[in-house]
Amino acid sequence: MRRLWSQIAEVFKDYDEHLLFAGLNEPEAETEAQTRVLMTYEQAFIDAVRATGGNNEYRNLVINPYAGGNSQVVLNEVVVPNDKHSNHIMMSVHSYDPYNFCNDNGEWSILTFNQECKDEIDAVFSRVIRRSSDLGIPVFFGEFGAIDGNKDPGERIKYATYMAQKLKANATTGLWW
Repeated sequence: MRRLWSQIAEVFKDYDEHLLFAGLNEPEAETEAQTRVLMTYEQAFIDAVRATGGNNEYRNLVINPYAGGNSQVVLNEVVVPNDKHSNHIMMSVHSYDPYNFCNDNGEWSILTFNQECKDEIDAVFSRVIRRSSDLGIPVFFGEFGAIDGNKDPGERIKYATYMAQKLKANATTGLWW
């Protein structure tokens, strides 16, 4: 991990602050021991990028919770790696919530973007923003979307509009996936 990120960071060390690096995408672990290993990967990523100097010295770096998830259990497991420069680590979460609206889930699919959907999104934002605040790092939604193409486009637009409002209201951003 350290050698890989050293090579990548060296190539891009003169790029300006618009470039972010994310050490892992949707990392997964089955046991506490594997989770500890993932945390060493995140630390190796931070250390390797910082060691290359240039603009990487203060570049904003991105960490991800287990599988990019946003459940309270997953968010509680996030540990911010040590960094020699404070305020340059952020967290990315993924959200395809409500699951039964955003995805094709057969007979369980929700076809209409309704108040229940809004309530679930509100709950996601509440726990993500709260945990981000507890950790003292900013957060953004690295992936979100209503990826079930069988849904009525008007309902998917309602979802996207609501997500955009929530992102703005919480002073963060997201990437439609």
